[in-house]
Amino acid sequence: MFADTPMEEALRAACEPLLGPHETWEMDYHLDGWGSLGSRHQMPATVRDAVCQAWPMPETVAATWAGYEATDRLTRERYTVDGYHEPHLFTEARQQIVAEILNTLPARSLHDMRARGAWLSHWADGEAEQSRDDHRAAVATLRADIERMGQRLRERDETPSYSSNPSQTGPFHSVQARRPTRAERHAAIRALLAQGHGDREIARRLGISPTTVGAVRRSA
Repeated sequence: MFADTPMEEALRAACEPLLGPHETWEMDYHLDGWGSLGSRHQMPATVRDAVCQAWPMPETVAATWAGYEATDRLTRERYTVDGYHEPHLFTEARQQIVAEILNTLPARSLHDMRARGAWLSHWADGEAEQSRDDHRAAVATLRADIERMGQRLRERDETPSYSSNPSQTGPFHSVQARRPTRAERHAAIRALLAQGHGDREIARRLGISPTTVGAVRRSA
């Protein structure tokens, strides 16, 4: 339970040169003057560099949250066994840097957005302490995520529409970048039905449900 994980071994080795004179891991110690009550903003660059270089930092919000959560869970489990347990400063330093990444790293996927939501919930529940500047950074990042998502939705809505005459240009055309009207969609379905295509093939070509194709075929 209390043996170093591979990451903790790497962090310990990287941070050991930063111990104060005559300090050891078994006593009240500091890392280049930074102690257990120090904030991330007070963390010396030497400590940050040692921690970041000791073990690869995650590259996505989802991976960052997974790493943060795993370390937090291990700390809680150790505390359950030993009520006096406190994580080492190298672990605390990494968790603080990971929290910074969770506040500022852009989301690249829906999985990342879910992870960011879980992090914000964790924070809102009082499980993490952060400053007003951290709060502002997290809000700014979330707004940027939403703007990017909105842009993707707008681009999706502007995908090439169906041609009203698929016999000339195929089921899609990009003359007008807009969503097809119901009449245009039904016209495209009827044109492909006239060419002898089955419901599933038409649905695949037009990106719609076979049920919709069947309804148009029965009404023709």
